Amino acid sequence: MTAALPARAQPSALAVPDLRNITADTRAQVERDAVQYLRAVRSSDIDPELPGIRLDRWLESVLRLPSQWEMNECGAPRQDGHGPICIAVSQSSRGVHMLFVIGRDDRGVGRPRMVRGDIRLFDIDSAFRQLSELPDMMSEAEARRLRFADHPMQTLTDAEALQLRTTTRASALQPDLPDAPFESWLRDRLTGDPPVTWTLTSCSAVPKAAAPQCLNVDVRWPGGARARVTLDLEMVQRRLAAIPAFRLAVVYRGGASRSLEPFNSLREFGDAVRQLP
Repeated sequence: MTAALPARAQPSALAVPDLRNITADTRAQVERDAVQYLRAVRSSDIDPELPGIRLDRWLESVLRLPSQWEMNECGAPRQDGHGPICIAVSQSSRGVHMLFVIGRDDRGVGRPRMVRGDIRLFDIDSAFRQLSELPDMMSEAEARRLRFADHPMQTLTDAEALQLRTTTRASALQPDLPDAPFESWLRDRLTGDPPVTWTLTSCSAVPKAAAPQCLNVDVRWPGGARARVTLDLEMVQRRLAAIPAFRLAVVYRGGASRSLEPFNSLREFGDAVRQLP
């Protein structure tokens, strides 16, 4: 985020803020100018899938409520006292927070772009990468509110989650698998009898984010190869299901190949782990 922004001629109708003149005395005025500048930028200049109308008008049409706009330093480390300048746009009652970089304080205004977007989907946090995703995310938030209003998530203890180790069957995670305990199905595909561990964790990689819990089922071989199946516990936490749902599986073969190989099918994952270590 501290790299130089691509130069781009700005529309003559927009008053360009002087980002290279931010001092204690000028900061308030620069912030007003920067906010007004971003408000007036065309939505399509930030995301080509959006209409060519002012950004603030498009956001108001989606959020249906006024938003708060504030200038900040993007949370990025400063180099020689300089770095990127951002505008944070928030609508707290909708749980929407976005961060737009507009330039650098040593180079001036560049091409505005969204660097991060977060939304509260009723009672969980989610991120979006493109501004054009926001309308669908808003619809999902409302759908989740209607579906889960009477089914709040309840945090599972380690003991409750690990009971699923014996009750979760392979066929319940994927219908074309045998009707056998999932761990038994997995062990039948392992070479060398490596340990299998089950760990309760958050489904989100973001600290303190509101998210469902997940169960990671990990296999590690002495040579460095490893495999993981991640099970989503949200419906169990909401008391809408008795077993978790399959989320993702990955294989790390070790050796010269250091990449993680993802699988959306447990059957294909099972075929892959037969070849390990």
